[in-house]
Amino acid sequence: YAYTFHSQIDLKVKSERLKSLDNFEDDSPCLGLVQTYKSLCDYYNIGVNANVCNALNNYYSKNRELNLNTFTSSSLAEDPLTDKDAQPLFHALGYNSYFTSLVVKQMKFDRSTLESLVAMLSLNSSLTSLTLSDVSLREKGSGSGLSSLFEAMTSNNKCAITSLDLSNTTFDKDALSNYLSKVQTHFVKLDLSQSQQRDDGLKSVITALSSNSNFEQLTNLNLNGNKIDDEASEALTKYLKKVIALEVLQLSSTSIPI
Repeated sequence: YAYTFHSQIDLKVKSERLKSLDNFEDDSPCLGLVQTYKSLCDYYNIGVNANVCNALNNYYSKNRELNLNTFTSSSLAEDPLTDKDAQPLFHALGYNSYFTSLVVKQMKFDRSTLESLVAMLSLNSSLTSLTLSDVSLREKGSGSGLSSLFEAMTSNNKCAITSLDLSNTTFDKDALSNYLSKVQTHFVKLDLSQSQQRDDGLKSVITALSSNSNFEQLTNLNLNGNKIDDEASEALTKYLKKVIALEVLQLSSTSIPI
């Protein structure tokens, strides 16, 4: 995807000016996320959602987890966000350092919304937990389309994610395996339950975990609802011998040979 809405600009700032910025403190709600969101609504020509602004201004002073379901569910929001309406919010999170957790569930993306999410993941440096549960593209081939999310996190040298939930989401095994093999943070949780992986899908993913020492301190691994054949089982056995902190391992409905 071509990220047309941001570019790199070289600025020369005097040293005394930089010293004054060191003492700058942003005391606005969510570190100015509302202002950024409103500005990007103008950019996308999308109306500002009052519920989003009200919630960010008043209900997140002690909560660093942003659950998009709060804004997309018709039972929780008077004017629920559509996936397209979420574009400026995703984009704004790319430049925001307040939230450490993002939860997105039961959402179908169009290409433009996916692009804004991809751009956010290529920029954000504060999220440590990411949930993309039961998400897909509206167009066919969602598994391959979502691979751009993993590519974005791989390209982001400041990506801080240590907990990833992809439950009920069909993903491209090669893209995910490549990302996991290159993760630079010590992961603590990985949820791939009900991701409909078959054949050698889980084998390549587990092999990637085994090849990266940053997964040796994993505490929670969920593979429920995926087919684990003999080869995947062998790869899992090798990986588990390396893990030193695993507390929860979930393997129900996997047909794993015991």
